Amino acid sequence: QSMLSRSLRSALSDGMGTSATEASPTARAAAGQGGLMGLYDTLFSQYGISCGQVLVTESDFANPARVGRMRQTLQLMLQVGAVPVINENDVIALPSRRALFTDNDSLSVLVAKELQAELLLLFSDVAGIYREAPKPGKPNQVLPICTRRTKVDFGEKSARGRGGMSAKVEAALTAVDQGVGAVVILSGFEPCGLQRVLRGEAIGTLMLTEAKAAAVAAETPPTTQVRAPAAAAVPSVGEQALRAATEQAMSARKAARQLAKLSYSQRGELLRALADGLLASYDEIAAANELDVAAAKEMKMSSAMRARLLLPKKKLAAVADGIRSIASQPDPLGRIKRKMELASGLTLLQETVPLGVLLVIFESRPDVVPQVAALSIASGNGLILKGGKEAARTNAALHAV
Repeated sequence: QSMLSRSLRSALSDGMGTSATEASPTARAAAGQGGLMGLYDTLFSQYGISCGQVLVTESDFANPARVGRMRQTLQLMLQVGAVPVINENDVIALPSRRALFTDNDSLSVLVAKELQAELLLLFSDVAGIYREAPKPGKPNQVLPICTRRTKVDFGEKSARGRGGMSAKVEAALTAVDQGVGAVVILSGFEPCGLQRVLRGEAIGTLMLTEAKAAAVAAETPPTTQVRAPAAAAVPSVGEQALRAATEQAMSARKAARQLAKLSYSQRGELLRALADGLLASYDEIAAANELDVAAAKEMKMSSAMRARLLLPKKKLAAVADGIRSIASQPDPLGRIKRKMELASGLTLLQETVPLGVLLVIFESRPDVVPQVAALSIASGNGLILKGGKEAARTNAALHAV
């Protein structure tokens, strides 16, 4: 039991004369594979999609028989609707002076070439390729099209990853030179970025050969955006709803980060301001509530359902008192619930922190709006509310506070 309870950090360091930071990269890679695929499996399973891991090394690409087997496996996985998660097998990969690939970008080029892909997307933490390295306070536009003749000034590589933007651009140009139809470099934070590229929208930077870039320039009218076909200019109703929901969720997440930066005294001031605002805006809230109740009567809603819709001043005052009570309570964040020493110098803390963004779906009870909003503010969480359509006007008036 003692052996099983030991941390990976201790297991790697004991008897080897090395610290955890000096532990073998191959051992760390082996330990991380299970968690990585578990994360992918969890995310894809939410959409009913299966995924599978494919680990490769340079020797696999040097052997035609192995390349053929890999191509066959990947094509079969795609045919049955499984998403292949391809990565370098760092556990058994050997150092090489003439590496076929040095990062995931160059690895993706090799895979795209073998699959004869028409399009390769390389996601980054920036919007695309800038003609000059971005500088604070200086506007810079993303290049719509980039070829080998395009002059680009690359900045310093970030501390994360092994490549950087220069390696990403070189990988993209190598891909189009070796037969991949086109490559798009775009931000991984772009809402619905994948769908927008497939619709032909001009986002990110399109990487092409010189010949294809000249053909695109010849076929594109001066007033038309590159890669924006007229047939795909208007997204469907479903796509519009998906984009709106995504933008709303990202806005809530951004607000949650800002809220988490506030001290509890500042969040308490927000709560007290919310309570005061509810009472100060009662006339507007009552007018909206009367319209909802009248509409409910016209729809012949039951008396019990109509009673839920009612929001008299006495009830709203009780809600405001409850919000002030929440503001007077101790800060729910930063509380140490549990503390355990796993190894020398390694302590595990269980501490209360914000969840992130809350999604609350409720029926036609408009008083839920300020109540849940107050709990969200107190706990430092962003909030998305979906109330019943019967109380739409009242909910809107409460939200305006």
